[in-house]
Amino acid sequence: MTIAIQETDHRRSLLLEKGADLLLRSGYEGAEVSDLVRAARLSERDFYQLFSSKEQFASEVLEAYTQQNIDFSRRLLGNKAVPAVKRLLKFYEANIRTVTVLLDFERGCLLSKIGQEMAFKCPLLANSVRENLERLRQEIEQVLEEARQNGEIAAEHDLQQLAQFIDSSWRGALLSANMSGEDAPLFAFRRYLERVLA
Repeated sequence: MTIAIQETDHRRSLLLEKGADLLLRSGYEGAEVSDLVRAARLSERDFYQLFSSKEQFASEVLEAYTQQNIDFSRRLLGNKAVPAVKRLLKFYEANIRTVTVLLDFERGCLLSKIGQEMAFKCPLLANSVRENLERLRQEIEQVLEEARQNGEIAAEHDLQQLAQFIDSSWRGALLSANMSGEDAPLFAFRRYLERVLA
């Protein structure tokens, strides 16, 4: 790899990383390209050499954010030595720890934040949010399929709907936690998830 390509990759990665943080703090419309390039110590020219528009940039940020979440979920959900339902419960416990200990409630979920803000304003971002949410739901569905095959959950469950229900419930709990500044909705989600999967 040449030095020029490495430098381009470094600048792109830096902008995507800083962009995720800026979008979480400010939302799409509140995030200015000038703020982003200042945080990355680059120029607007650098930005527009790498991304054709702010929308395309935000879509790539969502893609990178989702891939990080999928990598995290696979580390926790992929341990076949642990029963599937227990892995799923531990996965959400880890997410609750991440939200309550490592992050602050204001940040929340980038997909949810951009989806709420831009779903009816920008088709590119609406599609990006929808596709990335589906990628995350598929990870849950795979574990549910394993749980069904192992007899851990009832055979009659529609796994696609169950995965959507779990994911939507989690996002609702996150939103409630963000609005109230309290972790009670997250722990209520965890308690009732265990009952749903019993």
